[in-house]
Amino acid sequence: ADIFQQGNRWVNWLEKQPEGSVRPVVIESVTKIMACGTTLMGYTQWCCSSPDCCHTKKVCFRCKSRSCPHCGVKAGAQWIQYLLSLAPDCPWQHIVFTLPCQYWSLIFHNRWLLAEMSRIAANVILEICRQADVEPGIFTVIHTWGRDQQWHPHIHLSITAGGVTSAHTWKNLHFYARKVMRMWRYRITRLLSRKYPELVIPAELAAEGSGRREWNRFLDTHYRRGWNVNVSRVMDNATHVAVYFGSYLKKPPVPMSRLEHYAGQDEIGLRYNSHRTKREEYLVMSGGEFMERFSWHVADKGFRMVRYYGFLSPAKRRLLEEVVYVITETVRKTAMQIRWRGMYQRLLKVDPLKCV
Repeated sequence: ADIFQQGNRWVNWLEKQPEGSVRPVVIESVTKIMACGTTLMGYTQWCCSSPDCCHTKKVCFRCKSRSCPHCGVKAGAQWIQYLLSLAPDCPWQHIVFTLPCQYWSLIFHNRWLLAEMSRIAANVILEICRQADVEPGIFTVIHTWGRDQQWHPHIHLSITAGGVTSAHTWKNLHFYARKVMRMWRYRITRLLSRKYPELVIPAELAAEGSGRREWNRFLDTHYRRGWNVNVSRVMDNATHVAVYFGSYLKKPPVPMSRLEHYAGQDEIGLRYNSHRTKREEYLVMSGGEFMERFSWHVADKGFRMVRYYGFLSPAKRRLLEEVVYVITETVRKTAMQIRWRGMYQRLLKVDPLKCV
């Protein structure tokens, strides 16, 4: 919260924005983050159980905002436990679906397209699996930021490296990047063409979006190019997938551990590992630029960043429980509940409820 309050940074930035330009969910999220862990959120008061001690301690409630750098750590840890309790014990594969950079601003001004991207990515893989008579388990994570916190919408998809057939046997599958890319590219292009009347065309695409003919010509230009779809190596089990997703993808967009403040200056430094140079790089932003980037990545209220398909979807959990777990010899685990006291003890080696 300090990074928002220091030098009245958040309020100063907000006052400079045109009226109505900042989404209400952004204002609500930052307000919660600044109040997180303070008495403004409410608190529980603990009293020492010893009759000779009058010591008390207030434990303030957290905001539970998805964008909060503190609450996000717990949310990620809890989600890891949930995924480990759900995922069958089998090999998994990770696929990343990206878009041409010329489309990024279009997604920014039409955030509903993020859900369509997730749906299309899953449907591409499900179609490949249907051709092989296989029902896989899939979940996607919608990501809007790159390592430098720029706007970079893309989809992370994890899938069981195989699935259950109509005969209730297990069949292994391998996915080829070129085939996946072609199907992804075609379906995204078709979507953007079909939805043209509903799209908010950003200023930088005004010429390309001036009419349907110009729009389709723009889409066709990028359809002829190769898109980046990365199919990773197969992971041995769900544990690797859960830890990766929980520690990286489920984190809030702003990694406070990689931010540095400059005393007396309205500047913020960000350390990040560059995909381009393969080295750690350093980005210096003004306070206003930091606030701007943060606001981009706050999800709309009620928007699901993680989605489940195949036998992981709620509609097919019976298939998962009665067939998949049996075939893969998976012993269903109970998701461990992550409590604040346990996290405190594990991270700081101190019991917060032990009387001083």
